[in-house]
Amino acid sequence: MITLYTKEDIERCGLPPFICDTAYCLLDAYKAENLEKYGGVFWIENVEELAPYETKTVEFVEIIITEEGKIWHGAFISNNDYATDIYVEDSIITSAIKEEWQANLIRTVDENEFQ
Repeated sequence: MITLYTKEDIERCGLPPFICDTAYCLLDAYKAENLEKYGGVFWIENVEELAPYETKTVEFVEIIITEEGKIWHGAFISNNDYATDIYVEDSIITSAIKEEWQANLIRTVDENEFQ
């Protein structure tokens, strides 16, 4: 899992700009140097890292279409001060999670719409 808590994390992560922009926006919104106490932005790299989210209720989901395929973005809001944004490639998501997340899908967008 790649965690984005600080500007340094974002600058060295190598993730698509739309993911980095989410983390930058949260840092600005919280006027913080570290997102850890507010949640964070995470890039899920394998099924095992996704497992903890199987039992959590996702607030909203979007699918981002890239040249390489689909990336799912799920937002998990614990309270007004703590939220977790996760990004995961379509090939990693289990059918159970896809079914659950489809119910909370708010949009499907092309990555170019973020530029």
